Amino acid sequence: MYRVAFESARLMGRGLRALGFALAALALAGCEGGTEPSMGQVDIVLGLQSSGLASAAPGASALGSQGGVPLELVQSITLSITTLEIHRVSSPDEETASEGSGQGTAGDGAGSEGVESEDDAGDRPWIRVELTEAATVDLMGLVGASAPAIATGEVPSGTYNQVRLFIGEATISFTDPVKVGNATYDADVEYELRIPSAGQSGLKVQTGFFDIGSGEVETVGLLVDLTDSVKNIVATGAGTVQMTPVIVGVVGASQV
Repeated sequence: MYRVAFESARLMGRGLRALGFALAALALAGCEGGTEPSMGQVDIVLGLQSSGLASAAPGASALGSQGGVPLELVQSITLSITTLEIHRVSSPDEETASEGSGQGTAGDGAGSEGVESEDDAGDRPWIRVELTEAATVDLMGLVGASAPAIATGEVPSGTYNQVRLFIGEATISFTDPVKVGNATYDADVEYELRIPSAGQSGLKVQTGFFDIGSGEVETVGLLVDLTDSVKNIVATGAGTVQMTPVIVGVVGASQV
């Protein structure tokens, strides 16, 4: 009789332990589920800057300006964008913690959500945005055309302030023979176009601060000033040309 009672108690103990483990696993799963980042969507479009198209957002800045070739002599400027990323300043969790402590945001922002990479200073993550089929673009072909989407995708909710583009192959051609410095470039010939830093650290475009909330869709425009861009053209020798595009970032579908 005592043996039966002992066995019953032992089996009951095992059952309680198993139940405890199951409840702990459910609690852990619930905690992990609670850490899933809230997501929004960003659409990146590439257009031309003009008085009728858009104006720079507050806090935005342009890249480069000054130099060389009249725009009317340029036939094509083709860029192959290999990677596009947006720079996250803070996440909703960081903002909530900051409000609760009365201090500014802290931490390096690294995490598992999205596809992230650290910038040169290692202070905040860059979130990669999936490129579309329009990632190879002729800038001269945008004249009089609507701005095509070059990237779209889900990104973690938070505050952002920059976009950067990595460019692989790029070419330029002219409508007439063009002399740049001591070099002469023939008409209707595609020349290799070098864009400083475009393949290494990327072209960084300031947009001003903007928020992407959970379930929200935000449009960011990268607007190229063609006139100022071609003023940056210089000859590099060996049949190549160098140019720094002048790009302004704007936020909001109504602005693009």
